[in-house]
Amino acid sequence: MNTSAGRSGAVIGAILCLTPLVPADTRWAKSYGGTSDDVGLAISQIADGGFVVAGYAIRQGDPDDDLWLARINPSGGVKWQRYYDVGAWDDIANDVQPTVDGGYIVAGVTTNYRAGDSYENKDFLVIKTDARGVVTWWRAYGGNYFDSARAVHQTRDGGYIVIGSSASSLNGSTDVSVLKLDSAGGIEWWKTYGGWTSDDGKDVVITSDSGYLVAADTKSFGSGQSDVWLLKLKSTGAVAWQKAYGGSQLDLGMRIVPSVDGNYLLAGLTASFGAGLYDGWIVKVDSNGVIVWQKAYGTIDNNAFLGIAASSDGGAVPVGYTYLPSGRSYLGQQIWGMKIDSTGVVIWQNAYGGGLNDSAYQAAGMSKGGFAITGSTRSYGNGNTDAILLKLDPAGEIGASCTNASPPFYQSVESTVTTTKAKVKTTKATVKNMNATITDVEGETGKRKGSTTFTICSGTSRRR
Repeated sequence: MNTSAGRSGAVIGAILCLTPLVPADTRWAKSYGGTSDDVGLAISQIADGGFVVAGYAIRQGDPDDDLWLARINPSGGVKWQRYYDVGAWDDIANDVQPTVDGGYIVAGVTTNYRAGDSYENKDFLVIKTDARGVVTWWRAYGGNYFDSARAVHQTRDGGYIVIGSSASSLNGSTDVSVLKLDSAGGIEWWKTYGGWTSDDGKDVVITSDSGYLVAADTKSFGSGQSDVWLLKLKSTGAVAWQKAYGGSQLDLGMRIVPSVDGNYLLAGLTASFGAGLYDGWIVKVDSNGVIVWQKAYGTIDNNAFLGIAASSDGGAVPVGYTYLPSGRSYLGQQIWGMKIDSTGVVIWQNAYGGGLNDSAYQAAGMSKGGFAITGSTRSYGNGNTDAILLKLDPAGEIGASCTNASPPFYQSVESTVTTTKAKVKTTKATVKNMNATITDVEGETGKRKGSTTFTICSGTSRRR
């Protein structure tokens, strides 16, 4: 962390914005972490209005990443947080979802769990916990090479669907990898989908017919260096349809969510279209993969959407990172949040953070309106990188104490919106049954200690 600019910004934020008691109905921005690296990669709201956040943390005395899971109350305080140390090296959570029994399901990656593995050998890591984060079961799934899980959902039969990437299929460099588990973590089926080179699974949603819509990237098919790839799967994993979307350059899909009108919103980034080197990209498709609309959002610099939350009005809040243009309080990479309506028109957009490499990775809609965002910050907090959590009102705001700080914690921004013209190509992936090892892990877990919660700023929510 830049100790001169970063710490001064943190101190100013603390002096101007720190409030000892934060009522449950306020909005706030807080960082969480120890003296090294802590990152929030996934977030879900739970029934009491609080949140569960997952990612990774480096504990004092342990140089490797441990999977991190935290239960945050509605006012931003930590109810509990735990670490999970499985492999000899890094363990990372890429997604977390509440389960019907009040617990949580976590999906990610563990490195070098099995004896004799090299650092390149990674396995899917899936952990089922109770409501306090205590492990019910945890298992590693993988072959002899790279296997990494990116997303998980509980299915209607009580089991789980896990999406990621696998090199263990020995088809392309990597294939999209889809794993169906029963309620106890047993494998029902595991299939890979791909071509001659790299194809990577990023997200999955459960469709109304109990099938799955998988969001991925493909270098094996499509129009450019990399295309967004959608695969509609039946409940058995058989392919119903598959399509690639893109231009002549690099186009990536990161997250997908269903919208209230029965369509789907895919968030990612594009170098083929838009105003900047990279633009945030939203593609709305119907249940057959036909494009409803597609738009790029960005400035002249790098911009990307890494997560998205659907809203009850048919719109969405995509989040990621952006750079403010020179002459406009240029501070470097900042968290980017935007509200769009059902047709992709921008309602509001803000840049949040101190500009020392801050980024959002995922967002969650809140039952009483507003949105929560998780990510990472080097501008505030206790360590080199801290996890950050923002609780926003429906207008994307927190309060005057945030905007009146020097520099302001957030400010409105403008981006160029471009209607894009991606080519759509029907693809023909090779589908393989994955033969892999399932391992009941015997890792270490415990309460996360040495983590400090830092209130960046807070304010009263806007009533509507």
